[in-house]
Amino acid sequence: MGNGLSALSLLRTAAFCEVKYCFPERETIPIAYYYAQNQYIIHREFATGKGYADLVFIPRKTVDAPALVVELKREQSAGTAITQIKEKNYPEKIREYTGKILLVGINYSDDKGHSCIIEEVKK
Repeated sequence: MGNGLSALSLLRTAAFCEVKYCFPERETIPIAYYYAQNQYIIHREFATGKGYADLVFIPRKTVDAPALVVELKREQSAGTAITQIKEKNYPEKIREYTGKILLVGINYSDDKGHSCIIEEVKK
């Protein structure tokens, strides 16, 4: 991208910023979604057979970027989001994708601040 930002960096920034300094979460995800449409095919509530991943970003064929499986939580933990992705095996549905797959767990918390965990799927 021209300005060096990616959907992943937008999501990561959103998770680490305090709401009073950045977009509230209800605005951040739509902005990341809109911004990423040129680079990714985006699926919301992606059916996996064992549940629904909140967001799945698959890079377009002309883009060299990782696929993202994103789970969002509120007043829980980013670790809980990652655990859900793993326990329900959300990445299995996109296993045929040959590039890097990242798991992204984001928690929005009014009291504890926002957090984000990103892990690479080991193939």
